[in-house]
Amino acid sequence: MRSPSSGSTYHVVHFDHAAEAAAFIAALSRFLDAPGGGGFVTGPPPAAGPVEVWSYPTVPGDSVEVYLSGGALE
Repeated sequence: MRSPSSGSTYHVVHFDHAAEAAAFIAALSRFLDAPGGGGFVTGPPPAAGPVEVWSYPTVPGDSVEVYLSGGALE
């Protein structure tokens, strides 16, 4: 399993429930795979870096933090 790139900047989106984080990632994936959604995405500029999305459960509870790279945020 890969881990986030060291030295990269990530933007954190916090979800109180794991189901909310899963729904966010699923919706993002469906949007990018849809014919209409892909037309809005031109890809991040090279300076934004690679597209990476990571998530980790937080302790305690059911909350999850989703990390988006600069390229993913673009």
